Amino acid sequence: MFSGCHALTNVSFAKTTKCIEPGAFDGCSSLKSLNMPSDIYAVPDEFAKDCTQLTSFSFSEPGNLSYDQAFGDRILAGTSITSLTFPASVTSLNVFSNNTLNGLD
Repeated sequence: MFSGCHALTNVSFAKTTKCIEPGAFDGCSSLKSLNMPSDIYAVPDEFAKDCTQLTSFSFSEPGNLSYDQAFGDRILAGTSITSLTFPASVTSLNVFSNNTLNGLD
């Protein structure tokens, strides 16, 4: 989608967005925050990997993420995340299995 777009600083999703391709924002080094729409049901592998300036990742409520498989591998690896906000529908820390956050400092 926007993989490797170094000039991308902001992303706005349509409220009806339900899925995003793997690696969609991989290497978007100027991207600072991502707020996922409430209808999204999965965050694919390497979604925002190597977005070195990404500090905030959140989901709009109510959220459709209700099962552990909703999160792919290494979705935020190589970022500078300081804030993670999940919808109330995420009730298990198992969402971080399979190295989902591998690479965070």
